[in-house]
Amino acid sequence: FLNLMEKSLVMNWLPGLEWLIPVITINDLLIAVVILAAPKRYRPYVYAWVGLWFLAITVIKLTALNVFTS
Repeated sequence: FLNLMEKSLVMNWLPGLEWLIPVITINDLLIAVVILAAPKRYRPYVYAWVGLWFLAITVIKLTALNVFTS
């Protein structure tokens, strides 16, 4: 994943990769815990959070694969 991040255009906006590993780990752990523990009334917020996370991953992957360049 870090190799993919290095190739992504998103990395032009962000400083180094060192801080990403703990952030990704904590976010994934929190998502798993919240999905399992969230009451039904909070699930739409959890699904929105997961959707935004997947959107970020998709943008990173697409820009790393040069999909938007000719």
